[in-house]
Parts: sequence; C-alpha cells; structure tokens
Amino acid sequence: MIVERETKPLCSSCRRREAVYRRLTSGEKLCRLCLFSATANQVRKAVHYYKMLKRGDSIIFILRPDKPLLSLQAFLIFHTAVRDMELKYSILCLKDVTNCELVEHIVKSHVKKSDIEIVSIPCRLDCIKTQTFIHMIKYCEALAIRVAMQRNMNAVIAPLFRDELSMIMLAGLLIVSKTAYSEGMPLKLVEGIKVARPFYYVFSVDVLYLTLTSPELREKESICEPHLNLYIVNERFDERLKSTFIRSPELMYSSIKGSQLLQSYILAGSKRCRICGAYSDKDVCEYCEALLPCLSQVELS
Repeated sequence: MIVERETKPLCSSCRRREAVYRRLTSGEKLCRLCLFSATANQVRKAVHYYKMLKRGDSIIFILRPDKPLLSLQAFLIFHTAVRDMELKYSILCLKDVTNCELVEHIVKSHVKKSDIEIVSIPCRLDCIKTQTFIHMIKYCEALAIRVAMQRNMNAVIAPLFRDELSMIMLAGLLIVSKTAYSEGMPLKLVEGIKVARPFYYVFSVDVLYLTLTSPELREKESICEPHLNLYIVNERFDERLKSTFIRSPELMYSSIKGSQLLQSYILAGSKRCRICGAYSDKDVCEYCEALLPCLSQVELS
C-alpha cells in the first residue's frame, strides 16, 4: 500500500519556501521571511506617504512597557524598512518595567555595526498601572518627547498597530473625547518634533507571529517584569472589539476610514496639547493633565 505524503503549500510570494502563516488581511499564505518583508514594506509605505521621516533624522523608538517583546520585533522590522535613510537611533526603555540590559543585548546582537543608544529612564509605574491604555501610550510618548527635546532629535516613533489605532479612534467616538479620537492618527507634531506611527498599515497579529517565531525573542520572557493591565475603556469593551476585528479585518479598515471622514467636523477649532500633541479643547489634554504629577517627577539622565 502506497501512502501519499501530504504536501504543504508553498509561500504565495516567493514560491520557494513552505508557507507557515496565513495573513488575515489579505489571505496570503507566506513563509516567515516573506511575512517579515511584507510587513517592512507596509512600514516603509506609511513612512513615505505621511512624510514621517527624512534621511539622516535622529529618532527615539519607544519600547512599550505593556508589550516589550512585540516592540523589539517592531523595531527590527522598522530598522529594516528604513535602512537606506541612515537614521540615528535611540530606544526608550522604562527600566522599572523592562530589563533594559537585556534589550540592549538583543538589539546590538541583531543589528550589526550599530551605535544604537538605549535610553534607560525610571518609570512611575504606579501612575499608569491603574490607568487606561491611552494613558500609558501618552505617558511613554511624553517621556520620549522630553528626551527628544533634550537631545535635539527629530522624531519619536511609537509602535502602535492598525488594529490598536482603530480601537483608540473608535473609543474616542464612544467616550466623546477629541483627544482619544485624534490618537488614532498616523502623525502628530509637538514643538517641531514628529510623533509618528509607522505601523499604521500593519496588523498586530502579523508582528505577534514574527515575535513568537523569532529565535532572538522567543526565549526572552524575562525581559518584562510586572504585568500591566491596561485597557482602552474597560476589559469587556477591549476584548469584544479585538475579537470583532480579528474575525473581520475589513471592518477595521473601513471603520478607521469612516472615522477619518469625520475628522474635520470633530476636531474643528481644537487646540493641540502642548505635551502630547493630540487635539484638545485645552492647552493640556485631560490625559496629560492626569499624568503631569508623574511626568514632573521623572528625571532624565
């Protein structure tokens, strides 16, 4: 009796390697290398379309305290996507939350011949642990902006993904917050410093798969110390919206496009928060106002 061996599908992009991942957004069956390349191309597209960076810029990349491993994988993708732009890199690491020495080891072992600086600063964890996801993002961006101003950098890079940005924008509509709504945008400006979201076209599940299958990252669970329970509005809303987007990624894309059509109406006459750059009715938005006591106590080295 002859038993036929089941053949696994080839990557729909390179047609050489075995496909290991099916993208929710396109249905493509890709090998890991082509998935990495496709994700990097999406990042490059966003950087150029929204004019986030120019050649030779000095940037600081935020290592998110809630997702440090995912942020590290995002940095490796970003570095590949803009390799020809000759950027000067720094990475913001909150040392009370993340093992910054391990971060430095991973980055320098993976990015050869690099002079990437790990900017390790203390984090007032008690100020963000009980706050929302938006508070956490704004807290990290505010710290990164302060570092960028102090060191004459051109841009802050925040690794926020398309599904997260869609959720933030929809949350802003639901809770009637101009500030939260405007956080779903790809680019902000604070005192001449760009705050960019180059993963604007990237679905977080794609980067999660790359993280879980990365030989550099899959055995580095100790990189993150405490667990942060951070939500956009509340746990039920967050989980329900996530599951909806995962089942129907086309809804994620159409919802953010629909929300963008309302921007001129919702944000008309708004000011810019002088701390985070988001739209607000006041000089300091309600989120940054809540975080000011924490931000004022953080000393930059």
